[in-house]
Amino acid sequence: MSSLLRVVPLVLSMVMKFRATKRSMVEAAEDANGPCTFYLVYGNNLVIMTITLFFALTMPIITPLAFLFFGLKYCVERYLVATYDEKDE
Repeated sequence: MSSLLRVVPLVLSMVMKFRATKRSMVEAAEDANGPCTFYLVYGNNLVIMTITLFFALTMPIITPLAFLFFGLKYCVERYLVATYDEKDE
């Protein structure tokens, strides 16, 4: 019975270690490449656009939603680039 009680703290410690490792990897990537790595953003946009175009043939309601998504994404990324440029000056 006591070994079952130890499962929860073990799982929590594993999750915390994983999150700390992931966080440190992201921080290292930002230090090396800046806050926006173009190849990741470009790849994610291509995947989302491909899925949208694929499913837009059968469900046309997805097309305006994708347009809204990319419009908001453009506004957010433009804001992030502007704030990042202000920090450099």
